[in-house]
Amino acid sequence: MPMKLRQRRKATGYRALRLIDYVAVCLVFCAISVLTPAVLAEKLVAHWTFDESGPPFSDSSGNSATLTLDPLTTAPVTGPGIVAAGTLLNWKQVPGTSTRLSSTNAALQTDSFGFSFWLRPVYLDPGNNLIAKEMPATTAVSGSQQISWQVRISQTNSNGSSPLEFVVRGNNPATGNFFGNVLSAVTVPLFTNSANWFHVAGGYDTATGSLTLFVNGLESEATNSVAGAQSSDGSPFDVGSVKNGANYVADAPLIYLDDLQLYNGPLTAVDVAFLMANPGCVSQSFIISNLSGPDPNGNMVITFNSTNTAIYNVEASIDLSTFIPVATPIAVGNVTTVTIPKSSLDETFGPANRSELYFRVSQLIISNSCD
Repeated sequence: MPMKLRQRRKATGYRALRLIDYVAVCLVFCAISVLTPAVLAEKLVAHWTFDESGPPFSDSSGNSATLTLDPLTTAPVTGPGIVAAGTLLNWKQVPGTSTRLSSTNAALQTDSFGFSFWLRPVYLDPGNNLIAKEMPATTAVSGSQQISWQVRISQTNSNGSSPLEFVVRGNNPATGNFFGNVLSAVTVPLFTNSANWFHVAGGYDTATGSLTLFVNGLESEATNSVAGAQSSDGSPFDVGSVKNGANYVADAPLIYLDDLQLYNGPLTAVDVAFLMANPGCVSQSFIISNLSGPDPNGNMVITFNSTNTAIYNVEASIDLSTFIPVATPIAVGNVTTVTIPKSSLDETFGPANRSELYFRVSQLIISNSCD
């Protein structure tokens, strides 16, 4: 139901107050305007657990984005996962091309996106592709430049190891073929079978150009990325080998893969920390359903949906760049209300008038609960 929040300048120190869609906040409130809906925070669009004995692999998100095997490529092999079973991307001399799994489901056609998955190296070559989004068939560019975006083993070989690379090129070389890339701070072993699992996550925001890659929780942020890349043309999402038109333009590595998730927006450090600590779980947005205040004393009251007994982190920001914790409530039931005293906000941001104030809510990580 539409509502208005009154503007209180002298008594409270607020000129305008906004509650916006950012990470876990899914409604917009403004002190001087009617409540308006916003786009949901990043939302799960596909989740493949690879618990089946082989392809096709079902999607547990509800979108039915089934991954099917390209029959001209090597079938994957069931093996150990980070949670229960996983799948081994494989190569055999016949048919001669390493595994390619793909889906063209409409839910995967997003320009902004996020991803999370676990891998265990069996044999990695520099340049091998992990996951990717194809672009329409083109001869304007060649090789890996014919891929809209991908996460791959980088071309670097440093003493038998290599960082991962996340690169966004967009789906139309005529309007630009590079929107940014970043290398991971963590390296993975090349040419060898490893017993270690690596968590990989990140994403791209087409509105801002933000491009991030996390490996084992360590974040790398692109310094050369720009906004505007598009990938929502209906082309397939690929796991392993990648095609452009009829041609294979990147090969799969030999890896065990598990718990692959795609989102319609980039993941944040909070999301990634939760996913890394809880294999098999998915990142959830906790919706702030009501904001009241500031009251005559300048206090704010925030209500959000919650999970009973879970601990939440309420953060505030005045610039959407830096969010600072202001409360850590424990949920009682599926709706939680918390009061944020003006004194806490003044201590955090100073007593001067705040032209804008933003809130977000996330669940704090306690233990693994999704095995």
